[in-house]
Amino acid sequence: MPAPTNQDPEDAIDLGTLPCDITQDVHDAGVTYTVWYKFTAAADEAEIGIWGYGGGATYEPLTTIWTGTPGSLTNFLGIVSNGAPIQIPVIEGEIYYIRFATNSGTVTPASLRIRCLYSETNTVENGFIVVPDDFVGLPTSFMDPDGADYVIQNFWDEITSCEEGEMLENGCLLNDDNTTPVRLLYYDTNFNQTAIAAPSGT
Repeated sequence: MPAPTNQDPEDAIDLGTLPCDITQDVHDAGVTYTVWYKFTAAADEAEIGIWGYGGGATYEPLTTIWTGTPGSLTNFLGIVSNGAPIQIPVIEGEIYYIRFATNSGTVTPASLRIRCLYSETNTVENGFIVVPDDFVGLPTSFMDPDGADYVIQNFWDEITSCEEGEMLENGCLLNDDNTTPVRLLYYDTNFNQTAIAAPSGT
């Protein structure tokens, strides 16, 4: 097999319209190469799921996401995955670069399988399950408890990362903000933060 042509961000392969499922051999002549891919976030894509998989044996690619322009890229949210799926919030029109590096120097075989899909933005309704993310920069998820397989219906970036959250009967949100002592943040039905309270006894 010839050496991969997408070894640099400038030569990143465009994944095109998502979802996608592609495979690339990243090993040639005793070298396991780092390769780059990219995609442009489309309208109604709130979140992108990315899985760079190497078969679960010798090759497990290290996946990182980058934004900016080739030659001046910034690691997006500091996420690093070792062969496991990741998801990231995206902005329409933004180009995202994906770097797949070898996990342990030269390994063979090294067949990289890339699967990407997206989540659309749907209306959030009273009674949805609220799943805040405790990683700063990642959004809160909303799931329909009556939907098939609890599919995520929407994501919201402006809600503070935290350990616990709940949608109240009036459609407002209440969650902690990962501070010590704990504070509770109150969001209205448009997810605008309107109040902060410290529970008694904390």
